Amino acid sequence: MDGTLYYQLPLRIIMFFELIFYYLINPLKIHELKIISYYRKSRNMNSEELDNNKIIKNVSHHFMVSDKEIQNLVYKWFVVRPKKYLKFFLKKGIIDFLTKLKNKKINLTVYSDYPATEKINSMDISSFFKIPDCHENIEKLKPDIKRLNNILEFFQIEKSKILYIGDDSFKDGKSAKKLGISFIKISKSKKNTYDFKSYKNIKVI
Repeated sequence: MDGTLYYQLPLRIIMFFELIFYYLINPLKIHELKIISYYRKSRNMNSEELDNNKIIKNVSHHFMVSDKEIQNLVYKWFVVRPKKYLKFFLKKGIIDFLTKLKNKKINLTVYSDYPATEKINSMDISSFFKIPDCHENIEKLKPDIKRLNNILEFFQIEKSKILYIGDDSFKDGKSAKKLGISFIKISKSKKNTYDFKSYKNIKVI
């Protein structure tokens, strides 16, 4: 749910211009844009069986470059470069929301298709979350629930006491449905009036 914590559209706009600027001054690397686009499209497919390692191998084969080169490129543009902006786009009310849950001694974690610890550290909200080591080994992507099951085993919590908050009906919603836990969808749009600032609509028991 890490993408649920911040506004994605302004981040994507900034990253678009950062990509353009970077490759304008590095024209010999312009071919990387096609690799990034191909990888992104492959990951964003609404499929029940998305495997990150297979996607990387497929991209590697398609462009005839090494797996390592693809991994480095993905890490650079999907983790390292965006994370410096994340704290500036935290959703309204998110700190109050997380503080209220923490004060109620409710366990919080992040379920992401990218390295979760790095992202929440960059947003300065790591103190609210517990991230199991098992989460960071990202192979199968949402809506596969292997990592989600590992997280449940780590916390030893009954499914009836878990609430999954996400912003994607297919990836997040299906993950929750497969596992048999409750799900709330939060809008990705900054224009939408429903946000974490209206967390009082969620009753914390």
